[in-house]
Amino acid sequence: MDAEVTSTREIRLVPTQVFDKLQFLGRVRELRARMPMTRPVVETMRQEDRY
Repeated sequence: MDAEVTSTREIRLVPTQVFDKLQFLGRVRELRARMPMTRPVVETMRQEDRY
C-alpha cells in the first residue's frame, strides 16, 4: 500500500492491489481458528475491580 500527503497535510492511502473479499474472509477464518479461547472481554471487565 502506498501513501501520499496532500497539500492540506492529509495522508491518503493508495491500495496497490484490488481487495479480494473471499481471500480476506479465508484468512480471517484461518487466524480465528488458531486464537486461544478465553473468557469474553466484557465479562472479564465486569469482574475486575477497576474503580
